Amino acid sequence: MKLLLKSTSIIEGLTGLALIFIPNVLTNLLLGHSITEVSGLILSMVGGSALLSIAIVCWLISESANAQALVKGLMFYNIAVVGIVLYSSIHFSVNNIIFFTIAGFHFVYGTWCLIIIRKTT
Repeated sequence: MKLLLKSTSIIEGLTGLALIFIPNVLTNLLLGHSITEVSGLILSMVGGSALLSIAIVCWLISESANAQALVKGLMFYNIAVVGIVLYSSIHFSVNNIIFFTIAGFHFVYGTWCLIIIRKTT
C-alpha cells in the first residue's frame, strides 16, 4: 500500500504542478490542443490544485497502517479517469498514444487499488 500511495503522490503531484504552472504545455501534450479560453486555464489550474491535494494526502497517509479509505477513493478516481479518456476518445476524437497511455496507467493503478482493498478486507 505504501508504494501505491508514494508513487501516486509523486505522479499526481507533478501533474498537478504542471496543470497549475504550465497548463498549455500539458494539455497540448496530452490532447494535442492548447487551451484558448481563460475559463479553460482557470479550470486547469483548479484541477491541478486538486491533484496536488491528492498528492499531499497520499504522501501523508502512506505511513499509516489504516489507509484503506484513501485507497478506495483512489480506485474510484483511477476508474473515472479511464472512463473519461474512453468517452473523450469516442465523442471528441481525442486519439493519441500519450492520451491512451494515461488511460493505461490509471487502469493499472485502479486495478492495483482493487487488489490492495481485497487483500486488506
